[in-house]
Amino acid sequence: MKTNRILTTTLCLLLCALVRLPIFGQMAPEPNPMPNRPESSAYKAADENKFYVKVYGFYGLLAPGGFSGLGLGDVSTNRFVSVVNSDYKVENPFGSGLRVGGGIGYVVNDFINIGVDGEYLLNSTTTESYLVTTTFGTTSSTKRVQLDYDYRLINIIPNITFKALSKPEYYIYNRLGVIVGIPTQLGYVSTSRTKFSARPADFIIETNTVELQKNIGFGYQAALGIQFRIGGSLRGFFEVVASNLLLKSNESTAKKETRTFAAATPPEKVVTSEQKSSDLRLSLPVNSVGVGAGLAFRF
Repeated sequence: MKTNRILTTTLCLLLCALVRLPIFGQMAPEPNPMPNRPESSAYKAADENKFYVKVYGFYGLLAPGGFSGLGLGDVSTNRFVSVVNSDYKVENPFGSGLRVGGGIGYVVNDFINIGVDGEYLLNSTTTESYLVTTTFGTTSSTKRVQLDYDYRLINIIPNITFKALSKPEYYIYNRLGVIVGIPTQLGYVSTSRTKFSARPADFIIETNTVELQKNIGFGYQAALGIQFRIGGSLRGFFEVVASNLLLKSNESTAKKETRTFAAATPPEKVVTSEQKSSDLRLSLPVNSVGVGAGLAFRF
């Protein structure tokens, strides 16, 4: 798949950057910095602490292959009706935008840490829109369609960190993790406005609120970063992160559907609810490449 090829290439670039760094047997334990300074004893005590907690923020700059909508329907043409879809646009694919997180970990030795992170993707909206033009003989209609997807997601990420280069005041690392994605919100609102060439003043507005089935998804994460000492047990870090997560949904529920006919006096509204559809087989990739920064405290 194109999605996997793009993300695999990104991960390879991250990991290839580590090839030039001394690893495993060539790595040296982090030396005690500035041994002649009075606070060096505090640094040494902090370095002997095995547990750490961290908080961070992350922003997805790119979403290669991320879910961007259901896409256009098939273009159909027969003797009586011609349907043409055009002007297709997508904004903010799944995976882009801001998220916040935290984690806890254990320093196994001078070369390896293990931990578990948890992060929350802040409320984000993916929008797709397009135009449908339908011709009936000498008359035609145009329908402007917009779908706004609302999703919220909690990621649980068990991970392992390899220190690749260690210096007195910083070390460079790469981290690999498995993502367990738990969607807390997944659905969309579809809005369309239809106009007719024969009666330009008349139009129909349709609004449909749909909830998608929320299933747990799985994926992976890779990061390349640098952690630096701020003082004592407190450290800061900066990293570049690539992640791939796949959600699936097989059912949808139309919670509310509204149709407004402008030709009616007063405008007529028809509302239905709780209409279920199954066997959707939707794949919803949540992919991202972005940057993160945070603080870590050893104890």
